[in-house]
Amino acid sequence: MMRAEDLRGPQAARSPQRLAPIVVRRDIEIHRTNPGPYHARVHFSFGDYQDPKHMGVGALVALNHEVHPPAAHLQPRPHVHVQRVTWVVAGELCHRDLQIDSGVQAGGVQRTTPARRSEDLEWNPLPNTELVLIELWLSLSRRPVLHAEQRQYHLDDRRDRWLRIARQHGETGTGVAVDSDARVYVAHLDARRAISHLVAEGRAGYVYLIAGEAAVNMHALRTGDAAVVTDAGHVMVDAGAPSELMLVDTAV
Repeated sequence: MMRAEDLRGPQAARSPQRLAPIVVRRDIEIHRTNPGPYHARVHFSFGDYQDPKHMGVGALVALNHEVHPPAAHLQPRPHVHVQRVTWVVAGELCHRDLQIDSGVQAGGVQRTTPARRSEDLEWNPLPNTELVLIELWLSLSRRPVLHAEQRQYHLDDRRDRWLRIARQHGETGTGVAVDSDARVYVAHLDARRAISHLVAEGRAGYVYLIAGEAAVNMHALRTGDAAVVTDAGHVMVDAGAPSELMLVDTAV
């Protein structure tokens, strides 16, 4: 496996395997809602929180790391111009609409279209356990498919590799299908393991260290830190401790 050290030096900048440029965002810089039974880290402008310096990356217009209390019902957030991808970090999420009456547990992913949220119900079914999830909003590149889609994955599916949990319609393989020019990946790295991802020309990305310690393109990140990938190149991740990561690869 290629490691970050292999891409150092003057030749790296001219190589097709060069490191992608990144801008690190520290956890302390990312907005937090007021502490309470529900709280969240809000990475980009969202609702009442407006930050003109952080309006999203390409098709990624929202990334919220949310904690919901036991037995909580999630509030609908209708929006006609986006599609939502939800990754369950811990706990269980139940969803009910005209097509689905089921849920996903930790390691599960769900795709919904917020324009229909008035018809949907979502809740935490566990009476004594918090629900932790990451909610992504992706801008649309085509007319959306309105029904929800869910897939359940497990730790071994993403251990020491990228697992694609959202893909464009028309692509085959893992992940829910989204109506956006974006792909979403997650990974669990054991200590001293490394993985890479190539961001192609005309694209950018966002890396979020959900938990752990890892170097991203030789920048040390800790739990809650993130990095904006501003141009094409390899995104190299070297874990210094067991780590959970998410990466969004998007057109710009």
